[in-house]
Amino acid sequence: MPVTVRPAEPRDAPRIVAMAQALTRFEAALVGDDRRRCKLTEAHLARYCFGAAPLIRALIAEADGQAVGYALYYPTFDSETATAGLWMADLYVEPAARRAGTGRALMAALLRAARGHDAAWIAWQVMRENAVAQAFYDRYGERDPDPVYWTYLTTLDERLADERLA
Repeated sequence: MPVTVRPAEPRDAPRIVAMAQALTRFEAALVGDDRRRCKLTEAHLARYCFGAAPLIRALIAEADGQAVGYALYYPTFDSETATAGLWMADLYVEPAARRAGTGRALMAALLRAARGHDAAWIAWQVMRENAVAQAFYDRYGERDPDPVYWTYLTTLDERLADERLA
């Protein structure tokens, strides 16, 4: 089954959402957290991916005219190296399309996208529990042992307010 990858279009939003939900269910099962839910909707994609000022970009992998995988990414910048890069937020391949070159095709498309953004690197994060994904990504990237931090704005706002009171 030959795989092609193209930039996603608004008509792809329902399939992207369905695959993102499948990815979340898979990750939730890995860590035993049945409360995890994918909150991505077609409206989010319309706004953040296909709107006037997109924050994210999406790629669709197709086989036999059917969407079988996707990748979400966005441009970013590293001040230490003074280089542009891409952050890959998601890469998902339907189980039936795995081991058919779909993941490789998406990585190659990300490489082309990075070059189109004059980027020097692509970065991503993999759950420590996802050994299968790690084995796949070990072929294409280097592991970074540094911890990654993140916070919701509401949490940061609360914590900053707590510090002012202390």
